[in-house]
Amino acid sequence: MASVLALKALKFLQRTKVDLHAVFGGPNHFLPILGFIPKSMDHFARALEIYADTYGDVYHIKITGMNVIVLSKPELVRQVLDERPKTFIRPFNKHKIIPVPGMFTTEGDAWKRNRRFGAPAFNDKNSAAMVPDMLRVSLKLVRQLKSLSQDGRIVWRPTEWLPLCTLDVLCVTTLGNDYNFLNPDGLRLGSRSGKVQRAIVDTLSGSGYAVQLSSFPWMTRDRFPWNLNPMIRKMHTGVKRLNRICDEIIGSRRAEQQAAAGGGRVERCDLLDKLLHLDPEDLRGNLITFLVAGSDTTAMTTSWCLYYLSLNPHIQAKARAEVDTLGHDPKTIADLNQLPYVECCILETLRLQSPSVFLLHECVDDTLLDGKPVPAGTVVAVLQHQVMVSKSQGGTIYKEGVGMSGLSLREGVGMSRLSFREGVEVVELWIVGTSEIGYIEVVELLGPR
Repeated sequence: MASVLALKALKFLQRTKVDLHAVFGGPNHFLPILGFIPKSMDHFARALEIYADTYGDVYHIKITGMNVIVLSKPELVRQVLDERPKTFIRPFNKHKIIPVPGMFTTEGDAWKRNRRFGAPAFNDKNSAAMVPDMLRVSLKLVRQLKSLSQDGRIVWRPTEWLPLCTLDVLCVTTLGNDYNFLNPDGLRLGSRSGKVQRAIVDTLSGSGYAVQLSSFPWMTRDRFPWNLNPMIRKMHTGVKRLNRICDEIIGSRRAEQQAAAGGGRVERCDLLDKLLHLDPEDLRGNLITFLVAGSDTTAMTTSWCLYYLSLNPHIQAKARAEVDTLGHDPKTIADLNQLPYVECCILETLRLQSPSVFLLHECVDDTLLDGKPVPAGTVVAVLQHQVMVSKSQGGTIYKEGVGMSGLSLREGVGMSRLSFREGVEVVELWIVGTSEIGYIEVVELLGPR
């Protein structure tokens, strides 16, 4: 392992002709050649933010032999994001560590193709058509929580129930199938529901582990001896199951479409119907991407939002009053557009608890950052969480500020939601009320999970 790291370090040293440490400054008290060696992705993220507090919003650090420029300066963050994929690419899956093609896992021409053909499926009209299905699943969650009532109080963990809710929403809006992961009515479920959930969980946990081995892509392959690693085996098993499930659903939908070729078929509202024109491999890959990438991040963001509302009862009261003014459950996109304060509560949550603490990019062409030369091959880490919690964006406290009291979005806050946050804490909420879901308050804040 040490010899491999040394070879990688020499490769980067030969490629880099600019003394980036002399140009950008930064910490320089680590191992020779290798530099800083993080213990985990969470340790890596925390360290980058701590060094940013010490060395400023642009600095250089050597990590396992790689030259990395770390950015938390808003205009430079925007530059990197705007210049992708021409000047910068996301390197985490360039060796196909996660064996799923799609908008999230591809780069270059493949990413452009997926983006161009897939983006129209998310236009305003198609998104609005999904709202009734989202409402139906949300009402299932309400019934599920009411069933937990004891002595006029409901105690529940968002991390137990919200992932099931988001999985139901994603399966209905993506595949057009409700697998009833939330089952408040005690319906008899087929084996497909458990298989889908297990496949998604295995893919999510296994791919999260595999990404940490991005410097050693061969260790993530589905072949001996690497597939003896239970996490690598879990990822590939989960992906294979999802491939089979999606292929069955896609085949059935195409047959339905062909049978109604003469007319009379009503187009469905789910993403599958909107993406059937894609190449079969791209279609399957994007469906899997939406299911896996959306389930964990959406559930965790919602959990954090409930947590912040419980800590700020005056904000919770205003949000509730806005919903009460609507007079009914939001059934359409027009109803949701009448809840700007609630939207701002969600945006403030995303500002403080971005599912992605940082994003890694690789410079593929010589360029300038902050007016200074950056050669091709340099890795650039964008600390979007550090940017969002800076004083200029509102600091680290959940508050009304510009985003809520003024009912306008905070300017200059980039909401990048492309990877997963580690070390998310579990919040247990106490929801008071029997006939309806009432005010929420924190019972206990548990440790990192």
